[in-house]
Amino acid sequence: MVNAVYFHVPNVIGYARVVIGALAFVYSDRVAVFALLYSVSFVLDAADGYAARALKQSSELGAFLDMITDRVGTLCLLTLTLQWLTAEYVFEIGRAFSALGEPDVDPWKRPALLLAASPASSAAVCALVVALAMLDGVSHWMQMLAGVSSRSGSHKSASESGLILWYYWRPVLTVVCIFNELFLLMLYILLLQTFPSPALAAKASTLSRWSTWHFPMPFVWAMLVISAPVCALKQAISVRQIVSAHAILKSSLNDEHSESASTKDTSDVRAK
Repeated sequence: MVNAVYFHVPNVIGYARVVIGALAFVYSDRVAVFALLYSVSFVLDAADGYAARALKQSSELGAFLDMITDRVGTLCLLTLTLQWLTAEYVFEIGRAFSALGEPDVDPWKRPALLLAASPASSAAVCALVVALAMLDGVSHWMQMLAGVSSRSGSHKSASESGLILWYYWRPVLTVVCIFNELFLLMLYILLLQTFPSPALAAKASTLSRWSTWHFPMPFVWAMLVISAPVCALKQAISVRQIVSAHAILKSSLNDEHSESASTKDTSDVRAK
């Protein structure tokens, strides 16, 4: 008999998130389609948590599915950003811009073009994107281990750090997660709109208006500027999570060693 937990409403929402998120990356070169699907998948992240609490259907499967979907989604978005940053045609556009100057170019696209024209700057941004991906993955993995080792039942309740407890206060968690994802999404869209896919450009005349729609560049930059400080805060919290999780794991290992030594001493006394 199939376990009923697989059909809990929060888990069904989680399955929908996986499908919608996968579709988003299938259409990752189409700004509007990708942004809509990725945003819907992100919004459903809040919906499954609300459903779990309202219907009292929290489960280990749901928590695991939620965390894995979040991490894979963010990692794929950062990987796409890295792929765009390292594409050969992007460097070619950057070199052409550097050589010709093109004074009539859209000023909102100029920073990205200047970035592509400078190998050192491109390398620095690529390193930053890789660091963001690693920090996100490592911090959540260590939190999960800390939650298991401390038997707290959740990585969110394993730490006693004031900063982390404040971060997990639901209003703060919601705002920080929204603006963090907004920054990463807008960074990708900035690159996508500045350096559109050659394959997509070749068939633009055959695509619907929806498939070729772009965000106004001032809007993209406004969202980047607004969300950047919160994204930076999120990275600082991730570093603090790693430090806190390390302390919890170290304490758990010391407790296990103490218990093991105590058990061994008791056994020795009984043997005598």
